[in-house]
Amino acid sequence: MEINFLVPGMPQGKARPRVVHVAPGRSTAYTPTATTYYENLIRIMYFQALRHAGIDPDSPLPLFPENTPVKVTITAVFRPPARATKLKRAAMLSGRTYPLKKPDTDNIGKIVLDALNRLAYKDDAQVAALEIQKIYGPDDSLEVHLEELS
Repeated sequence: MEINFLVPGMPQGKARPRVVHVAPGRSTAYTPTATTYYENLIRIMYFQALRHAGIDPDSPLPLFPENTPVKVTITAVFRPPARATKLKRAAMLSGRTYPLKKPDTDNIGKIVLDALNRLAYKDDAQVAALEIQKIYGPDDSLEVHLEELS
């Protein structure tokens, strides 16, 4: 079993929870809105990929049964900056130059794995192999590939 999907737009990483002091000696934590929205976008694109693959999204979840090792491959694609010279742009698009900017690869992985918890797998502890790469491309996007490890 394997599934591929694309999340359009600028790749984002998982932001740290924010803490708000609500009263003396009391505080509460919340997930930033941008992180919540991006996790929801990942879920929407995952469900669309299920439909496209002919899998009923209303069927019992998760897609990968418990105790099944899963490999996740994530490619974060960034559009070269507009200010890049033709020479630099060519190097970026040919794969000779990599994006060395935020978001960090570990935060990209975290947001994807957390978004797919209880949907693609019971818990992200099932992910036995994780590959994350940041590259330049014509449009900003996040490519996700999930497969059962054999």
